[in-house]
Amino acid sequence: MQILSAMKRHWQLFQMKMEILTMSTFKNLRQPPKPPQSLTVTNIAKDSATLSWLGDNGDVSLNDIVIAENVSSPYIVNNLSSNTEYAVKVKNRGGESDEVTFKTKEITYEEVTVTCDFKNKTTGSVVENPHSAFYIWQSASVQLPSAAWIELGSTGSSNYSRISDLDEVVQSIATAATASAHIAQFKFKYNVIEAIERYDSDYFSSRGATTIEEKIIVARTEIITIINNVWGYGSAPSSTYMAVRYWSISASWTGSAVVSGTTVKQATETIDAANIDDQGFISVIAYTAASDATKASAVSIDYPSLDITFLVEED
Repeated sequence: MQILSAMKRHWQLFQMKMEILTMSTFKNLRQPPKPPQSLTVTNIAKDSATLSWLGDNGDVSLNDIVIAENVSSPYIVNNLSSNTEYAVKVKNRGGESDEVTFKTKEITYEEVTVTCDFKNKTTGSVVENPHSAFYIWQSASVQLPSAAWIELGSTGSSNYSRISDLDEVVQSIATAATASAHIAQFKFKYNVIEAIERYDSDYFSSRGATTIEEKIIVARTEIITIINNVWGYGSAPSSTYMAVRYWSISASWTGSAVVSGTTVKQATETIDAANIDDQGFISVIAYTAASDATKASAVSIDYPSLDITFLVEED
């Protein structure tokens, strides 16, 4: 009998708990969430906006398509298209907000020009500066970019500081006076892809370009202008000139920039971005006429640079 009595008491307690639980659940079912009200859209950008409302969590609909469920205020909508109008509302079991329309910002661009030169350049390193300068003085022909060039500063008295600014302090390379038909020449190798990335680290990734091949395609397509400048002069037995050329997609030295005289002058020329090579570089050469065994061939450089102009998104 005692066992039966105890079981009866447990059963009664269980029934009481179930009644309380049932009443609580029923009460919750009868009390819906507070409906979203006073919906506002702020912080509107070209690809995002912030939604805020009064009330409980709800489902967010954008142009009548549910994009988020049971989210709280404030809620940031991402991956929107620029310069596009949207209609948004928030809904839950308690009701729905008024529909609010907004328009994302238009993407605007500005031209920027990045100058590639040899400021803060350290011989043998591309950490401080990704561009490099080289010379040859014992050759009877104008050399290809792939020839055995000597980097500035690696031997003798040559150094990058002499070509880092336009200041009439020149770096000269000369053949031996007794050498016959040797041509003094400089090569300037500019890393176009790295120069752009150092200015804007997201420039290529924002355009879906991650490999060097993809980045080169973007650069060749989107660069507006490339201006090559070399301030310097040349001297040789038969003349005093400095010719400046760039390596083209036709695999040859191309261009027509020439300055004459024995004082520093600017040789300038526009280079089509299609001539960026398959590693992302533009190569430029400066040279003069050959020696004749009595007088040397010499080139003096004050300041070489490459100006790259392209479009970037404005903030």
